[in-house]
Amino acid sequence: MKSKFILAALLVSFLKINAQQSPVFKLVKDINPTGDSIPTDLINLNSKIYFAADDGVHGRELWVTDGTETKLVKDINPGENGSDISNFKVLNGKLIFTATDEANGNELWISDGTEAGTTLLKDMYPGSGGSYAFEFVEFNNALYFRSEDGVHGTELWKTDGTTAGTAMVTDLRPGEFGSNPSYFTVLNNKLYFNALDGFDFDNGDHGFELWVTDGTPAGTHLVKDINAESSNPSNLKAFGNKIYFNADDGTNGIELWATDGTSAGTYLVKDINTGGNGNSLPSDFIDFSGKLFFTAYSSETGREIWTTDGTEAGTKILKDVYQGIDNGVIPQFRYIIFKDKLFMTLKDAEHGGEIWTTDGTTEGTQLFKDINPGPGDSMGITQAPMLFQKLNNTLFFRAIYDEDYFQLWKSDGTSAGTEKITADPENPSQDAVGYIPYFTALEDKLYFTAKYNDQGYELWSVTADEAMSVTDINKNSFSIYPNPADNFINISGDNVITSVQVYDYSGKLLLNNPANSKKLELNISSLHKGNYVIKILSAQKSSSYKIIKK
Repeated sequence: MKSKFILAALLVSFLKINAQQSPVFKLVKDINPTGDSIPTDLINLNSKIYFAADDGVHGRELWVTDGTETKLVKDINPGENGSDISNFKVLNGKLIFTATDEANGNELWISDGTEAGTTLLKDMYPGSGGSYAFEFVEFNNALYFRSEDGVHGTELWKTDGTTAGTAMVTDLRPGEFGSNPSYFTVLNNKLYFNALDGFDFDNGDHGFELWVTDGTPAGTHLVKDINAESSNPSNLKAFGNKIYFNADDGTNGIELWATDGTSAGTYLVKDINTGGNGNSLPSDFIDFSGKLFFTAYSSETGREIWTTDGTEAGTKILKDVYQGIDNGVIPQFRYIIFKDKLFMTLKDAEHGGEIWTTDGTTEGTQLFKDINPGPGDSMGITQAPMLFQKLNNTLFFRAIYDEDYFQLWKSDGTSAGTEKITADPENPSQDAVGYIPYFTALEDKLYFTAKYNDQGYELWSVTADEAMSVTDINKNSFSIYPNPADNFINISGDNVITSVQVYDYSGKLLLNNPANSKKLELNISSLHKGNYVIKILSAQKSSSYKIIKK
């Protein structure tokens, strides 16, 4: 008996060390009982999550949840085709988005979260044609975006959330084709963007170049004609008092540029790729640790992480992660700043696509954890961890382990504290976090799209419930054995036990046994095989543990 007790105590201790908080999964709602609702575009507004979903009856429409009540906000386009709702943005406490109905086509809508308060904001393209607004950015207490009205082509528009305040900013390229503005970025109360004013270079047109506006037609002008034809500035990023971007001056290829908003202050930072086609294609700009990080390609190193301070001498490769000309940056590069480090997905020859971290130095750029051992596929895409989301002191992300499909993982910022979490420990291979799970945090919960067991792709949440956290064995006075167990578990302690409760990992109460002794035997024969949380209550305290039913 003594050996059993010691073995059980050690096992319980091991379980508690490795599960400081038991993740509690919850199916928020099975919106489409006969199929997949596939929630997308999750956004947090006024302590609620708004999203698009298909319930199998109304098509893809606007839904809302507070974690308890989940409901359709409005059937904008009656019928099974839905409203093609997307592009969610928040402005002044309201939800702005695009949606399609038969009368107006794809237009701009606004919602206060109620059916009556969900209305067409403006029919910018009269009739059923559709204005197809997108690339929203907040600037000067309004949303700026690109849209078309059937007359001027695609131009720069803005809205303050009212019909009267929704209008075209300027007709930069007169005619039916428009200027096609894009890559909107705000710096020092100005909006910078890429736009086209025409291709007739002999008569003053500039092609695609860098423009700036203060929100008025008079305050909209060309920053610099970088290329006699088109430099096509892309991937604009504000850092310090400058905008960084990539552009082609016709001589050096697509390289790193910067501007302070003046023509004289717009310059080539560095010609990174001097060989091959001459294009380094800088992108994925990240402001971290007082430097600007980005990805770029060179004929010597392939695509890797670089840093810049805005000078040619201060623009350097951070680390050649994949030695040689192979790319260390995978096509679906993702990153997040967590606990003073930059977490990112990179690839090397030995590990494939995995999580790396950096403190901003070459020496401090290292593999964080080899989640799926081996080199992975040729591109490192399939297994690569990505889609990071912070929630309090926990980092969540999606990854693949062994033969599993996409899984939900969590990390405390250490390799040892990084683990896969699952709603059904008995059937982990059945778990499937969506390819684009749209992670969104609300209070102490993470909301995401997933397929667990027999429900299709639906909206789920997960939280580490403090009330059900597994406690440190040295700080409690209860012992549980055997664990794992077949049909009975023995519980004993220094205090009189008043109740023993057993929960599954969704937080559902399965057993509730009243008690009045310091020792008892709990019958768990009714439970299916799997992992559970047992909560022991006494007058002095309550403690929770992970148990396994064999």
